[in-house]
Amino acid sequence: GGALPDTIKPTFAEITVTLKEIAHNFALSTKQISLAGAGDDAIGFDEMREQMAVHHVEMMNIMLHTDGDTLASTGLESLDRVCASAAEATALSWTTADEDIYGIDRSAASWADAISLHNSGTDRVITDALIRSLEQQTLAAGAYMPGQLWITGYDTWSDISGLYQSQVRYNPIGAADIAPSVEGVKVVAPGANFGVHVATLYNRPVICDKNVVKDTKSRLYLVDTSDPAGLGRPRLGIAVAQPTVYQETDSYFLTATLSKEGMYFTQAELVCTFFACQGKLRELL
Repeated sequence: GGALPDTIKPTFAEITVTLKEIAHNFALSTKQISLAGAGDDAIGFDEMREQMAVHHVEMMNIMLHTDGDTLASTGLESLDRVCASAAEATALSWTTADEDIYGIDRSAASWADAISLHNSGTDRVITDALIRSLEQQTLAAGAYMPGQLWITGYDTWSDISGLYQSQVRYNPIGAADIAPSVEGVKVVAPGANFGVHVATLYNRPVICDKNVVKDTKSRLYLVDTSDPAGLGRPRLGIAVAQPTVYQETDSYFLTATLSKEGMYFTQAELVCTFFACQGKLRELL
């Protein structure tokens, strides 16, 4: 017969996630197309189309791996900015407000800070203690372990592998098959006939990328791409409004030149809905 408790009054903030349009155009003159078709060594339009498809994907990947102190502008947001914090920006003397993302002032909104294990600009050798510290702090902040994965460069991964080569009884490095989906990157069951085979570190998949931001060596990220609440969107992922499409025209009146033109076009953005459980380890020697 007691009184009901007071109603809960949460505070909401409006977040501005801007849709980015990524386009790469290319063209070949009618003269070069004719020479290529006649057996000349000139590059033809088909070869250009294939090369530009690779270029389009590569440029978006480079955008995702841009240093946090560089604003995204018209490009995709970067993983390094998602995993940044106001304390990191202050310690590394970033340009004022460069740590802010989606219109969020991180200096006034600590809930938008990620876990950034920095060393105030001084490089240090990677150690098991640093790796486990990143693991523990992201979990304490609410990360869902089955949805976590490591992202780093080949140089840092080589150093990590070297840390555990002498261990015999227990080795935290292994291998697993993973499959990306709208619910993040997941480890698939043994024996499944699909998935990408990757290494693991402390039972989490490791993705190596040559474009990962470097200090002396590549930074190490531990990100959570899961959707434990079943909302239909991952805590960190690329939201796609328009999957990559290809268009071309050989109308001289449209191009206003004697040429054939093609374009790859994507509408997307890197979106994070839970900053506190995303982490990085930087200043590695």
